[in-house]
Amino acid sequence: YIFPIHPSGAVLSVRYLALIGWLLKAQLRGEDEESQQQVARLLLGEAHYDEEYRWLMGQPKRTVAMTSRLRQICAVALSDGIAKTTNNPQQQHRLLDQSATQLTIEERIRELEVCVGICERLFGSPIPPTYSRHLSRVISLWILLLPVSLISSGVSTVAGVACATTVAAYVFIGLDEVGMEIENVFQIMPMQQLAAAAQKDAGDAFVSEMPPLNF
Repeated sequence: YIFPIHPSGAVLSVRYLALIGWLLKAQLRGEDEESQQQVARLLLGEAHYDEEYRWLMGQPKRTVAMTSRLRQICAVALSDGIAKTTNNPQQQHRLLDQSATQLTIEERIRELEVCVGICERLFGSPIPPTYSRHLSRVISLWILLLPVSLISSGVSTVAGVACATTVAAYVFIGLDEVGMEIENVFQIMPMQQLAAAAQKDAGDAFVSEMPPLNF
């Protein structure tokens, strides 16, 4: 939609779309500033994008800044296209199509903002540490008292008590560890692969040329 109207704006938009996954990964995993600068330099490292790079690196929330920049680029490009169509009487029948295109692009950017917002809410709303500490203490106390309960229930051999306690400890401590990992889901998700896939999809969608329609 954007490339025929504003080619440079379309290229910059694709670069931001390829970059947003990497910077979101860095934000959710707490990566250092240097790693974010490196990946941004790879995609915005050319001389005529130097101002874009400095602007982006100066933003406190870079993922939000990128979606705002995408909205601005698309709005300016489509506004120029609508202005040219309005001034050309032979193209005025396309005004409705361009307005629908603008609404579609705005909806896609809003969906991207929703995804970023959901990730930030998950990252900023962890399970309270008091809950985790209390659960760990209850499990430890239960495991410590389990041999006493087994002996009072009639298990008289040391081997039986030891085996039963070991199995129970393995199961419940394992469940506790799984719960702790789920609390930090972004540390175990394959975000490196997801960011790379998003970058590849953005590039493929931009450079691929569909065959003409013959009907």
